[in-house]
Amino acid sequence: MRKTTNWYSPQGWQKAACFCKSGPNPKFEAVQPHNGQSLDLSVTDVARDLKYMGRDLTSYEADRRDYTGLIRGAGRIAFDKPGNYMFRFRFTNSETGNSVKLPLFPFALYDVDGKGERVTACNVAGVITHNETTLEERYSAPCYHHIAMYKEVKIPVNFESLTVNQKKQTVTYVYRNTGEWDLQVKLNDREEERYILFKSSKVLACDYEDKTSDEPWKDKGKASDA
Repeated sequence: MRKTTNWYSPQGWQKAACFCKSGPNPKFEAVQPHNGQSLDLSVTDVARDLKYMGRDLTSYEADRRDYTGLIRGAGRIAFDKPGNYMFRFRFTNSETGNSVKLPLFPFALYDVDGKGERVTACNVAGVITHNETTLEERYSAPCYHHIAMYKEVKIPVNFESLTVNQKKQTVTYVYRNTGEWDLQVKLNDREEERYILFKSSKVLACDYEDKTSDEPWKDKGKASDA
């Protein structure tokens, strides 16, 4: 019998009722129903969080281009200046504000490109990239680092249907039994007016699942061309 993975993918980001800002912190409201609950996704700058005390992190400032928000069904956080940023993503109940955990979901980061753009995620259940990814991957327990190697790609027209080159500049982190996770974004001194694009999408996960549907779950995989 073919095995399938029970992914939860908040595709409702493309139908978000509202994108709001609280200072520099983005908030995507009415992201997706889950078990009868409407979920919001908040993104908070945690560079000055006690957890990261002593780390050389950069406080986020709202971008002057006003790019931060929704774009073609995905979320975007834009940066004016280089720096070493840390964000906390959190799902909450739209009515109560209480945190909500999801059993398993993919979190795709698109358009990781440029001159050394780097993203770091820790304590993930899995990592999925294209089998010919142009991102350099490093691992220092418990964190994965993905670094752009001077390649540039265009923003996807459809975040659920990527070109091969766009897949090569995309990484999917898989999270299990959580509703809160931190993401580090590092832009070197030559990286100005950049942004990250994200969505809970199976755009790479589906490729990987097709290849491993008859095998046990693996912590890490490479996706093939769709």
